[in-house]
Amino acid sequence: MRAFLILAVLGRAWAALAYSNLQDSFHNEFRLQMLHSRQPAERKVVPPFFHSALGGAGPPPITDSGNPGRPYEVNGSTFPMFIDAAQRVCDNQHNTCAELANKHGASFSVSQCDQQSSECKAAAAAASNTAFSVVPESSTPATPATTTSTNSAQPVLVSSNAQYDFYCDL
Repeated sequence: MRAFLILAVLGRAWAALAYSNLQDSFHNEFRLQMLHSRQPAERKVVPPFFHSALGGAGPPPITDSGNPGRPYEVNGSTFPMFIDAAQRVCDNQHNTCAELANKHGASFSVSQCDQQSSECKAAAAAASNTAFSVVPESSTPATPATTTSTNSAQPVLVSSNAQYDFYCDL
């Protein structure tokens, strides 16, 4: 009876160890991650008041900071009033535009960036819609990658359904 009990315990221990090794091997082989339900990410933004983008330097968005005392946020800086945030939008856009204009071979000049900044500030002063709207975090849907790299460790979207995105490490 004792021998049977010892064999039963050893058999269970071996089965548990084998299952554990199999599970680890399976996870390592397929690099399984937890499945997370796809939640549509949203953010609150003020509708754009200015659309010009000289050299491709568009105005950054004004988002809701979540702070009721300083609700307007532009690139990490918060402001209590819309006009202050809008001025920062214009200034940041001007700085990016000027950096692009100063690069070799730019087809526009810093003086054109100055003109665009003046137009942006005039549009900010005349803006009538300064309330936040809820928009999706990304305006472009995820698409499957068409090229792969042999040494890429980044997951690539390979499929999706209404509830999940499916990624593989290729």
